[in-house]
Amino acid sequence: MVDRNLLDIFRSVRYSSNAMMTPEAPKIRDLTGGRIRLPIDLITSPVVDLLIAAWAREMDHEEQATYEVGVEWFDELAKRVPDDLVAEMGELGGAWGTTWFGVMGLVAGAPEPDDPDSFFDWLADLDPTELRLALISGKHGGPPTQVHRRAAGGDTAALEEALAEYVGKEEFTDAIRRLMLLDPRSLVSRVTAALRRFWWECLAPMTEEWPAAQQRDAEMKRSQVGSTSPEGLIELATNGLDYRIPAGVTRLVLAPSVLLRPWSVIDDHGSMLIVIYGVADEYLSADPDAPPGWMVKTYKALGDERRLRILRRLAEAEASLDDLAEMLGLAKSTVHHHLGILRGAGLVRVVIGRHGETSRYGARTGMTAEASAALGSYLTTEAGATASGHESA
Repeated sequence: MVDRNLLDIFRSVRYSSNAMMTPEAPKIRDLTGGRIRLPIDLITSPVVDLLIAAWAREMDHEEQATYEVGVEWFDELAKRVPDDLVAEMGELGGAWGTTWFGVMGLVAGAPEPDDPDSFFDWLADLDPTELRLALISGKHGGPPTQVHRRAAGGDTAALEEALAEYVGKEEFTDAIRRLMLLDPRSLVSRVTAALRRFWWECLAPMTEEWPAAQQRDAEMKRSQVGSTSPEGLIELATNGLDYRIPAGVTRLVLAPSVLLRPWSVIDDHGSMLIVIYGVADEYLSADPDAPPGWMVKTYKALGDERRLRILRRLAEAEASLDDLAEMLGLAKSTVHHHLGILRGAGLVRVVIGRHGETSRYGARTGMTAEASAALGSYLTTEAGATASGHESA
């Protein structure tokens, strides 16, 4: 792939009559013919929800209640996990889902990520250094360095040098040190065995309909790849997240998840950016007579005076959480709750703050008109006629 920065080499510069260069109005002569594009992949692996479940099952009930599957689903999952597997996953997992998110970065590189057993077989045969490297460099925010590679190979001095960059993340660094003390081949085999058991003994019976929903969602997103920018795809998939892809990213991976709804997770693994997003409402059910789930959620979100006030304020201009709390005279936690409902319905976009800046919210004004049109269409046309309307937003 040609580095985009190389285009600057071909910038043409105008000259004045006295042969002095003038910097105004620089132009770019693009010799790539528009061929440079960020590769975008969609994966529909059940392993994605497996790893999310391995991470989220240890959350407290308050946190689990924010997931649409609900606390009851997590309680049922907990009943299915044998005590010895609970202990093994607790020892292997580490703080912040260290191991599970490290493995997440490997899923996109597996030859058959859509088939859990094929993935487990591939993981079992993986060079132990690759798993150790994924764990050590998982939160680095860029490609692994030579220091990371030496640390993954067993160099303890390099490991301490690599972990020194994670200031204020002692839980993470302590977990990495503990995992690196394990025999490398044993670490791979234990992680593989734990995930295989967790899938077949616990999660698979609870998620039989999920892969089909993931496939339906991914098919629609794939149809948008050629006509939508990478940032536009992220906003579409996450229902309104305004995210600017950092420099250095060479591959974008989108992965639909049923379990994660209504959350999204953005994580980088080397130069690869992974966006795990909740499967859209309309793909959860194959019932052609059902009203589009996104439309139902939209009207529920609009059925509250405070949320309507928030939307009217955001239609005027972007605002922060503090701005909205002051306007409504409500606690920030209450406003955050209402924003979550509006976000889930796709009515609000989030502009992520960078370098310590506060994130801001804005209205996706076209969504209310689209919901109105979808309702009219659903009431007056044959079932299923509005199935794809929300994806065109």
